Amino acid sequence: IEACSDGEARVRYLTCRLLEQLAPERKSDGGDARVARALEALFEDGDRDVRVGASVALAERGSVAAQQRLIDALNGDIAMQPEDEQAAIGLCAELELHEAVPGLRRRAWGRWYRSSSPFMFQARVALARLGDERARRDILDGLSSWSRPVRTRSAVAAGLAGLQEARARLEAMRSDERQADSYSVAEALQIGRAHV
Repeated sequence: IEACSDGEARVRYLTCRLLEQLAPERKSDGGDARVARALEALFEDGDRDVRVGASVALAERGSVAAQQRLIDALNGDIAMQPEDEQAAIGLCAELELHEAVPGLRRRAWGRWYRSSSPFMFQARVALARLGDERARRDILDGLSSWSRPVRTRSAVAAGLAGLQEARARLEAMRSDERQADSYSVAEALQIGRAHV
């Protein structure tokens, strides 16, 4: 809590990450209210990375303002720390923030069907979870690719996106190591069951 007012922005940013991890553990002893107040103060910080880091933590806790900041950051191509960008993409799917679709599409496919985003995979999974037909089709098509690594990645994506229409294909792939990594397929089937 004291580190929230540190003079170094990087220390305040790291404090956001630590508070995000502490929040679930502190609810029983009254520490949760202190954590929430600290994150809200960091939400208004003068440093962009600190504000975005606090937004990730607060968005998970239901803050509409923090969710909107993440949507704006993704859609506006605002530079973010990689862990925040990845978390924001996941939160958009988890919280069903459909307003972030333009930014997710840019990361998934970029321009001219090429994406330079390191989070292309995560963006496609998030879009599929949000019901984007192109993302769903790409993942399903990937299950029939000539490339085993593409089939394996598509199996993982299908599980993470909860694509029930992929279940039969995944079941068929499970026992054939030549089709895809069997551990990844089994994991995809397990994760996919959680989405039902």
